[in-house]
Amino acid sequence: MGEVAREGRTVLFVSHNMTTIQSLCERVVWLEQGELRKEGTTSKVTAAYLEDSLAREAEPLDHRADRGGYGSMRVRSITIEDAGGGSVITTGSRLRITLRYASSAPIRHLRAFVTISALDHAAIYALNTDSDGGLPEQLPSTGTLTCVTSPVNVTAGRC
Repeated sequence: MGEVAREGRTVLFVSHNMTTIQSLCERVVWLEQGELRKEGTTSKVTAAYLEDSLAREAEPLDHRADRGGYGSMRVRSITIEDAGGGSVITTGSRLRITLRYASSAPIRHLRAFVTISALDHAAIYALNTDSDGGLPEQLPSTGTLTCVTSPVNVTAGRC
């Protein structure tokens, strides 16, 4: 795509991956729920987007309005910490991922996918309960799921 753009052709590229956007694009349009949030140079728009992402990070999951789904089952909180209980995760740390949920009825055949991404939305770690042993066939309507991983190889920086 970079080669095509350098040839002078217009390329419409849609992504949440800020690293790729910064390497391919000169101008950026940030759309959110079909509305224009910001338009301009790549550096200015991606900086505003990342700043907005950080602000949302501080908002409790229960209060966020940018969530999808039908609402019959909701993740109430997610905590990711070092398996020893520390908040700092380093290369080689084992993670403890704790997911608190609530539903209107017992949950059957739950599949959980957790992706940890860098601030630019590039995925750096993924957990899939199907490939990692699965969950019981039925879970109570409210509860907590906890997974402790093997050592992970993450790079320094916020994610």
